[in-house]
Amino acid sequence: MVDRILVSAESETSTTLDRELESALAGTPGVTVQTARAFTQASEEATEQFVWLEAMALGVITGFAGIAAANTLVMVTFERLPEVSMLRLIGMNPRRLRRVVRLEALTVVLAGLGIGIAIALIILRPLVLTATGASFPYLPPKFMAVIAAGTLMVGLAATMLPLLRLLRVRAIDGVARRA
Repeated sequence: MVDRILVSAESETSTTLDRELESALAGTPGVTVQTARAFTQASEEATEQFVWLEAMALGVITGFAGIAAANTLVMVTFERLPEVSMLRLIGMNPRRLRRVVRLEALTVVLAGLGIGIAIALIILRPLVLTATGASFPYLPPKFMAVIAAGTLMVGLAATMLPLLRLLRVRAIDGVARRA
């Protein structure tokens, strides 16, 4: 079912056309005649009403993805108890071990950010091109910085906190058992 019909006319005849359309459709319930400016304003107002819903949905999806990624990093770190214990037995001190694991976590997080941005650009570029005509999707730099900082914090916390627990296990005991 058609919910809108767009009619265009030259500027001299548009007011006459508006009056003629209003009089022809006066008896039809639910039908309104709007100028292009009024239509654009009404569309923008309707879009603004759902911005909060889109932001909330994006936040929920991002939260679930962050929880899944953090859970995976925690489990992978706990599975490294024998490796961590062996490194401690051959002489690596806890400070150096924390630094190595921190660099590994930074590498994983930065690679994940890079791959995620590349995939998002590949997927969103045709959609944005079709919808807006822009060649690339736009994300404000502040928002991108918040996403990157949040990802770094979650990645480092999900790796370093389990490592601190692993370092409490005696090295000789950790070689033979799991976390």
